[in-house]
Amino acid sequence: MCARIRTVTSRRHVRQPQPVSSRSPDRDTFLSWPQNVGNAVAVAVLCLAPTAVAAATAGESAGVVATLVLLVWLVPRALRLGVTLDDHICTIRNVFRTHRISVADVERFDFDYSWVNMWQNEIAVAQLNDQRRIVVTGLGLPRQRRLQRTGRQRLGRMNAALRRRQHAHRMLQPR
Repeated sequence: MCARIRTVTSRRHVRQPQPVSSRSPDRDTFLSWPQNVGNAVAVAVLCLAPTAVAAATAGESAGVVATLVLLVWLVPRALRLGVTLDDHICTIRNVFRTHRISVADVERFDFDYSWVNMWQNEIAVAQLNDQRRIVVTGLGLPRQRRLQRTGRQRLGRMNAALRRRQHAHRMLQPR
């Protein structure tokens, strides 16, 4: 069995190979912090709705409790939207659901229009081998064309990492 090696950079040693532990496998993570922070702020504002509704009625304490539960549950999830790839699993984190799919079942990542995106700009989707699509709510393209280059470059890196992970997955399969 061959050991996986991770390169660690420190101040003393320029680059030093270290074995990767089973607790922190080698992963590729793709997310957009500006979009995730914006999504978290939008979710936090929407979470205040139960308090506003309850203030107009007699159940004010129930509205405050509902708001706190929604804030504690949804805001951290909104900050973690994105895609994580390792040698076996592709994890897609959306606000309400996390999808875990074998890397062999993902055909490619692409941009497409979706009902999820209210502003009519393209959003990342995972195209599966069985023609299904899974929307990645945290990785969309901005409306301004001058800002879209970063998103398109990220999509290229996602597809390159997917191909590399699919190759590693095939190599790890017993023959």
